[in-house]
Amino acid sequence: MHPKFFALIMTSFIMISVINLIRRQKMTFKYALSWLVSGILVIVFIVQDPWIKALATWAGFTLTSNFIFFLLLIFVIFFSLL
Repeated sequence: MHPKFFALIMTSFIMISVINLIRRQKMTFKYALSWLVSGILVIVFIVQDPWIKALATWAGFTLTSNFIFFLLLIFVIFFSLL
């Protein structure tokens, strides 16, 4: 399976799960909004692959994967502070 296809499926599954949790009132909108926005950003970067490469180059990363791990670290820190 192609990694882009797998990432698209997993992101869609997570977004559907978050919407379902909101609907059943198990998750507050405060936390759901950040999950949904991050999911939309992931889908945009999956579809527009050159954007993430250009952003990584602009930020000074030579490997796009290192930039993605950096974004994940920022994401975890952000949710820890909420």
